[in-house]
Amino acid sequence: MSKMVKCTCQCGCGTSFMARASDVARGFGKFANRSHAAKGDNNPRYVNGLSRQSQYVYKKKSVTKHRDRHLCRRAFESAIRAGILRRGCCEFCGNPKTEAHHEDYNQPLQVRWLCRKHHMLADKWRRQREKVLTA
Repeated sequence: MSKMVKCTCQCGCGTSFMARASDVARGFGKFANRSHAAKGDNNPRYVNGLSRQSQYVYKKKSVTKHRDRHLCRRAFESAIRAGILRRGCCEFCGNPKTEAHHEDYNQPLQVRWLCRKHHMLADKWRRQREKVLTA
């Protein structure tokens, strides 16, 4: 039978609880239970004051910041579901696993079909062009 020691919860609530001495020696036994371990900064999904479980907060920020992109993607996804557009192969390498790349978000049905690798390169080239034009 393992030896039990009295501990105080480290989440700040001050609750006393019993934990195995071997667990405490290994660095466990800091919190009274799992819900206390997941509070605030102790929560591994807690970033900058928001829990990552509330993804809608990030989605909402993105939609308001990049409204043109959001509307373009919604129109594009509707066209795919309706059968107006069909997925093609990558323009560079012919890979059948593709993503849609929009050059202009004002034209949601004008897409280039690119594999992940070439889509990342196309986005990099677009950012470089924008940097040169704004400089």
